[in-house]
Amino acid sequence: MKKLTKTAALTLTLALAAGSCTSAFAAGHTVKKGDNLYKITKTQLGNGERWNEIYQANRSTIKNPNLIYAGQALNLPDAPTTGTVRLDSGGVTVYHYGDVNLHVYNSEDALGDVAYIVEGKDALVGIELPSFTAGLDAWKGYVQSLGKPMNDIFLDAHVTGVSYVSGMSIYGTQAAKDAIASGSTLATTDGLYQTFGSDFHGGNDMAQVNTVVSGKVTVGGIEFNILDHGDTYDLEIPAINVVYPHMLGKTTHSIMPTVAAMDAMLDTLHDYQNKGYAMVLSGHSTPEGQDAVAEKIAYVQKAKEFAASCTSAEDFTAAMKATFPNYAGDNYLEMTAGYLFQ
Repeated sequence: MKKLTKTAALTLTLALAAGSCTSAFAAGHTVKKGDNLYKITKTQLGNGERWNEIYQANRSTIKNPNLIYAGQALNLPDAPTTGTVRLDSGGVTVYHYGDVNLHVYNSEDALGDVAYIVEGKDALVGIELPSFTAGLDAWKGYVQSLGKPMNDIFLDAHVTGVSYVSGMSIYGTQAAKDAIASGSTLATTDGLYQTFGSDFHGGNDMAQVNTVVSGKVTVGGIEFNILDHGDTYDLEIPAINVVYPHMLGKTTHSIMPTVAAMDAMLDTLHDYQNKGYAMVLSGHSTPEGQDAVAEKIAYVQKAKEFAASCTSAEDFTAAMKATFPNYAGDNYLEMTAGYLFQ
């Protein structure tokens, strides 16, 4: 494994020595007259859309989230402490939970790739890879700096840079394996390779799944739960109450080729709400909360309305842009429109 450069090592040392961590642990709360879960969550956790987290943490005493009573004692979910580390390319935010820590590497590259490292007591487990040389070098150097072995990685959509994970077990579902070898993931990766050239580690440096998994698995001493969605899959990490899908993006357009795909996406998003994940990880944005899930549900519902009422791709695109004027990813919106009205 490649060593950290002097600059990266110095940055890491200074950041850790300076104690660049903030703590935000929540205490309990006693319900007062006029309280509701949204109000409590907004006051205690800073975001009312996270109310389902409190509901999930108190399911034994709250039978109906719309009915809480003055004097009722509620447990509030703890927020992890966080720290940041700047690397030669991009940076890492570390969420310290105790027995399991989450390292979020934001490559800051042309695609906004984000990769994750789940740290257990004795080992590291990767989730996705960066795509470009600078990001892969920084990611690998950071992995080495943690001082624990990484022998395992889950790959779904970001499958570039197999030379950086030589000898590792590469996990994925059978459908994801097929999509990487000869299906949609291969086509997407090849297209990006043609666009960006050799600095994008596709082509001969594209990874393949060598360990097919499904359902609940324990990897590196950490439990994961795989939710199969065909060519892609979501990855739950129960110990820290988070889930990884390839993309969410609170204010980013989504690729939805059919109305059936929109319905499937709505089912998945409602499942996220029902399960009360504390964070939703994404391959192209920093971790997001339940507010992003609620925003995306409203977005998909509106897209379904316009898919039914518009008569052309141009009308659909214009209607979505007018309704969501500050969203990024116009190319994703145009792809959706092209699929719907081809």
